[in-house]
Amino acid sequence: MFSNSFLVAVSALSALAVASPIASEQQGLTFSLTRQATVHKSKVSPAMLAMRVHDKYNVAPSAELVAALSSQEGSVNATNIEEVTYNVPLTIGSQTFNLIFDTGSSDLWVYSNRLPSSETAGHDVYKPGKTASLMKGSTFKISYVGGDAATGLVYADKVAFGAATVTRQAVEAATSINKAAVQQFNEGESDGILGMASSHLNTIRPTQQTTLFDTIKSSLASPVFTTKFLKLADGAIDFGFIDSSKYVGNITYVPVNPSPGFWRFHVGGYSIGSTAGTARATIGACIADTGTSLMYLPNAVVSEYWARVKGAAYDKTQHAWLFPCSHASSLPDFNLDIAGGHTVTVPGEEMNLGQVTQGSAKCYGGLQNSNGEKLNILGDVFLRASFMVWDRTESVPRLGFAKPNY
Repeated sequence: MFSNSFLVAVSALSALAVASPIASEQQGLTFSLTRQATVHKSKVSPAMLAMRVHDKYNVAPSAELVAALSSQEGSVNATNIEEVTYNVPLTIGSQTFNLIFDTGSSDLWVYSNRLPSSETAGHDVYKPGKTASLMKGSTFKISYVGGDAATGLVYADKVAFGAATVTRQAVEAATSINKAAVQQFNEGESDGILGMASSHLNTIRPTQQTTLFDTIKSSLASPVFTTKFLKLADGAIDFGFIDSSKYVGNITYVPVNPSPGFWRFHVGGYSIGSTAGTARATIGACIADTGTSLMYLPNAVVSEYWARVKGAAYDKTQHAWLFPCSHASSLPDFNLDIAGGHTVTVPGEEMNLGQVTQGSAKCYGGLQNSNGEKLNILGDVFLRASFMVWDRTESVPRLGFAKPNY
């Protein structure tokens, strides 16, 4: 339920920087959203999932990953990897869309009526109406290592998000989407992405625009949002307040490194089950990313974890750690030390993403090699294990961690 039903109108400072907010007569907004879970069996291989992460963070893939992808091209095997895509509702003009809630990107982009009908089947498509105005000369481009995932035009339009209404928010209307992105959005029943990282990463040119969160944060009771996610069910996102009924104990905060623009923070030691890890004392910089399904951590840490699972092995042809599905119910927990003595425990059951292919005795692990610190990503497998506070109260953002109250 919304804690505050009034609306905030955010106006433009200029024709280009449409999402720059000015003071509103109505302040102190709080509201809650349901992060809608779509559970699906992904038609992608483990290597393709890894490539998505490399693409998203613009990191060149290894020769091994390229070879694994090449060997799988044209394969007709139906994969059975269990993924959960989490969408939130957002209204643009008079249309409502289901968008991936993504703390790993900074663009609000949607399917548009300029895309071929063959690519938009099953999706709500943005059709600029009376409230929209084209930002002439402005374009966006989500660039991946393997090419452009999405490109298009930019409109200033009215956006309603929970209890907040923005009169002129930059909305990116896709006119081209690559094949891999189309497949991903079809499986997750998503109509686009709502980026929640720093506005510094926004891809609109020639003038970057602010994210929706940066637009509305000054109108919130507090410039924060919190997340509490579940594996196979809808999750909760609260804006402007912290609901103490959703966690137990205290919240531990850590500073976010603001320079990259991601929600990047330092992770200390780790342990597996009840035994302290020995491969590394410190994991280092990691990115908290609601738009990524898995955890990707240093190879030595990942190797030590899977060494505890009988029969688990790294498969170069899949570019992934696989384990016998018969051990799915006995996978060890994985513990990460955050700060101040706080530990996030990822239950072993989260490490099972299902069979690699239909009928296979091998299952795909939810913890995989990062192959470099730039790709230390803590996705939904990790985020479901913690009540999270995404805090922009100070000039340096911070993340808060607490034990979820189930």
